[in-house]
Amino acid sequence: MKHTWSIIVILSLLLVLLGWLAIRQPEVVTFEQSSEVYKRYATVSGIDASFVKDFPVNDTLSVDVTLLHATDSAGWQYLIEAFHIPSEMLEEPYLFLQQSLKDHPEEPFNSASNVNLGQPLLEQVAIDIGNQEICVFHTQNIQEFNAVFDKKINSNI
Repeated sequence: MKHTWSIIVILSLLLVLLGWLAIRQPEVVTFEQSSEVYKRYATVSGIDASFVKDFPVNDTLSVDVTLLHATDSAGWQYLIEAFHIPSEMLEEPYLFLQQSLKDHPEEPFNSASNVNLGQPLLEQVAIDIGNQEICVFHTQNIQEFNAVFDKKINSNI
């Protein structure tokens, strides 16, 4: 009888643990559910593309993020050209932010040249020269945009 209770307790604890692990398991996103940016770079040789759904920006906000990491010099050269990174920025291991129109992170947003767009939907693009990475934060509104900007600025001060 005593042995039966031990088995019941162990099985109960195991079920609770399995339930907790199932809840904590990250959601797997299919290719179709990922960002347009991820889809463009997922098959490019020399680039490791990742898509993270609901990346936490702060206590109350999360956004989707696409990370592009060059795995070799050819991949980094491809990203440099695709994102129009000026050669003077490549001299130091900088991390810098730029804004882009939604789903077009390769083209930096210049409000002076895009006056007729009204209130465009912008995204934050963090370019990390030292790690050869480009991170695109897919923001949906100005609050998300500002929160990502604040987080990136504060984390680099």
